[in-house]
This record gives sequence, C-alpha cells and structure tokens, in this order.
Amino acid sequence: MRKPDYLIKFECNDCEGQFIVSEYILQKHGMSTEESCPCPYCGSHNTEGIVGTDEETIEEIYDYMGCMGISHKEE
Repeated sequence: MRKPDYLIKFECNDCEGQFIVSEYILQKHGMSTEESCPCPYCGSHNTEGIVGTDEETIEEIYDYMGCMGISHKEE
C-alpha cells in the first residue's frame, strides 16, 4: 500500500536554494521537522522550512510546492 508523504519545502539562507523533503525521510534519519535539514546544493545547515503539508492541505499545497507528490510503501 502506498501512503502519501507529508512534505516540507526548505530554503537555504546561504545559497538561497529551495528543496522539498519528505517528513517520512526526515524521521527515518532521526531528524525532526523542527530541525534544519542540510542543503543538497551547498551543504549548509542554515536552512528553514517555509511551507509544509498536513492531512488537511496535502492535495492543495502540491501545486504551490511545485511537485505532484511523494509517497512511500507501507509494509
């Protein structure tokens, strides 16, 4: 069964890059949604979440984030 992931869009305060991370992946790597996520472009930890999805907004916010959705397989 595939379950949609809640997503968080981060912005790097150093290189100004933006990237989307799945809350599932953050938790899988022992990180919380409140922590800075390393920037995939410059490696800086000076990042902040700027928008995220939850159960109520998951469908409508995908367009704003610029992606169709990310999911993971539940065992």
